[in-house]
Amino acid sequence: MSSAFSHAELERALLRREAGEPLAHVLGRVEFCELSLEIGPGVFVPRPRTEALVEAAIAWLKPDSRVLDVACGCGALAAAIKRALPGAEVHASDIDESALEFARRNGARYGFAVHRSDWLRSVPGRFDLVIAYLPHVPHAEEDSLDQDYLKAEGPSTVLGGADGLDPLRSILPHLSQHGGLMTLLEVGQIETARQLAGRLQVLAGDEHDQIVLIQ
Repeated sequence: MSSAFSHAELERALLRREAGEPLAHVLGRVEFCELSLEIGPGVFVPRPRTEALVEAAIAWLKPDSRVLDVACGCGALAAAIKRALPGAEVHASDIDESALEFARRNGARYGFAVHRSDWLRSVPGRFDLVIAYLPHVPHAEEDSLDQDYLKAEGPSTVLGGADGLDPLRSILPHLSQHGGLMTLLEVGQIETARQLAGRLQVLAGDEHDQIVLIQ
């Protein structure tokens, strides 16, 4: 959407926002790691706290690494990594067609490839690092979430099953083909994730969220 709104467009945008639609969806753009990314209805809006996940990945990766942003949404992680490491081969994947539409647009602009894949089941080749902001909120915590965002993005982009770790369980059987997985989990999920994954290293975090590397 153009930054120059007509009166009618502005009215429609205000009505959409007043109805609870996320501002990023209304504007068609979201800022992430100082990048402007295209986004639209039904697509997960990248959270500012996920920028720390990008920083951790950049510190861990080599300049020519092969990287996959899985369950990529609009491709925010892929775009930020490619901008920081232009020599890296960066890919992104998702199963949702709405997300893929915007990931492809952002991939064309920022230089990463996009694939349709259910987690890691059909991605091309081996990656030095798989990075993901996985859905990891337990279903019991659904009522504590921003309901406008939950409705606009879809529960599957946020909720991760009874303990929040079902997406991680889906990835782990395929992870041996790759160099490692870097993601963000709640503090209370770390020990269960370690039992599921075996080798898990906490790289950074606070009292709420932890960035972990599973190899």
